[in-house]
Amino acid sequence: MSTTFPPPSYTIMPSGRPGCFVLRLTDSPNEDAAAALRSELLRLCAREPQLLVLDVSGLREIDSATLALMLLCRRLVSGAAGKFRLAGASPSLQDVLRVTRLVHVLDCRPDVASALVDATG
Repeated sequence: MSTTFPPPSYTIMPSGRPGCFVLRLTDSPNEDAAAALRSELLRLCAREPQLLVLDVSGLREIDSATLALMLLCRRLVSGAAGKFRLAGASPSLQDVLRVTRLVHVLDCRPDVASALVDATG
């Protein structure tokens, strides 16, 4: 009997610019995926990225764990003297960011391309 695992809820990829990475969320991570993603973020931040872009354009909904993940990304990257940007938030996600006041904490850009415009490299 084989076990089928769901596809990962995220992808981390180089942006094509040195020291810059794009983390694309394709769905709000479940508990197991969130733990794996946290581990991956720690490894990525150990590389001291100059810029990490969190692409949320693939999210259909958002929960408090994913909001916490956004703040963790920001804290880890900032702690490594890098920049963190959120890209591609849907109108409903923008509403959540306004209500939670995270719009004042996170550097939000309309899409990945605009998040990378003034990236070093």
